[in-house]
Amino acid sequence: MDNQEVNGAPALKPAPKLLGNRSKSVPLTYPVEYEGKVWHDITLTRMTASQVRDFMQDVVEHGENAHLPIFDAPKEVIDALDADDMAAVDRLLLDFLPQSLREAAERRPVSGETTSPSVAPSSEAAPTSGNTESGTT
Repeated sequence: MDNQEVNGAPALKPAPKLLGNRSKSVPLTYPVEYEGKVWHDITLTRMTASQVRDFMQDVVEHGENAHLPIFDAPKEVIDALDADDMAAVDRLLLDFLPQSLREAAERRPVSGETTSPSVAPSSEAAPTSGNTESGTT
């Protein structure tokens, strides 16, 4: 029997492991309670290539409801954050977005500004923390 088979079944290949610090938490000055859990911080994690592909497809299919898998908290928690806590999360967000999404987010006009149309997602679906959700924790 070769090392490709174990007990007659093909051996499973180990999954690739990303190295380095890929996550950072933002402590909340004003914690949020949601569905019985108190959120004292929000953790952001860098996206993988497959997560970026899935997110871009989700933007096409769901627009403003697209799922950005960078947060450990559900959309409802992100939307309920105190404005100052949200500002702290937003400051960190750009550092954790892949370059292509960061450039799209930086091209968006600030409220009240006008620009010519771009290929960036609309403000409703652009990758900002105020309109994202994540899996459960």
